[in-house]
Amino acid sequence: MSPPAPRRVPTEARVPAKKAPGKRVPAQRTPAKPTHAKRARAKQTPATEGTVPGASRVAGDERLGSPRTGVLVTGAGSGIGLQTALALAEVGRPVAIWDVDAGGAEQAAALCHERYGVTAHWSVVDVAETSALESGVAKAEAALGSLGGFVHSAGVSGATLVDFIDDEVWDATLDVNLRAGVMVCRQLIEPFRRAGPGSAVVLISSIEGLFGSSML
Repeated sequence: MSPPAPRRVPTEARVPAKKAPGKRVPAQRTPAKPTHAKRARAKQTPATEGTVPGASRVAGDERLGSPRTGVLVTGAGSGIGLQTALALAEVGRPVAIWDVDAGGAEQAAALCHERYGVTAHWSVVDVAETSALESGVAKAEAALGSLGGFVHSAGVSGATLVDFIDDEVWDATLDVNLRAGVMVCRQLIEPFRRAGPGSAVVLISSIEGLFGSSML
């Protein structure tokens, strides 16, 4: 008697071959160096700025929605800055979004426009680079029609013990968190005068001013 033919596994029962693991991307920075939140993303658009036009809507909060001038928000690609931009857009304020992350900035502008219909301008700006601030403010004012508000939400931190703080970490932290706020305000003097009464600045401080951390 001849041996039975070997059984064939049905096609739908076969286990698919495993894909080869993708190439890992090495880290771009050490934890001790100050970095913008979500500074790098896996995929970024090559564009560095853009404007999504919209129509002003009736504000539900007179305090936040008045005057109807545009507001510049730094670090608005994520976190507190993003939520600030959305809150302003919700009450009808046009917003200019600055961030070092092009993808985050563009997405934030799209959210402000899609949800609330306001004009939203986004631009890739490193606020530590003082030379970029004048042109950045001019573009934001032109895109929104006016600038009557500024929220400095961009911030960095050095995740390290005080034993290891060096000039580079200290200077980079102050350049973004403190000096940039003043330098942007300097560029906003004339736009604020053109915008008229009601212009305002909000500088966000670190919670470390109230509660210290041994590793920050």
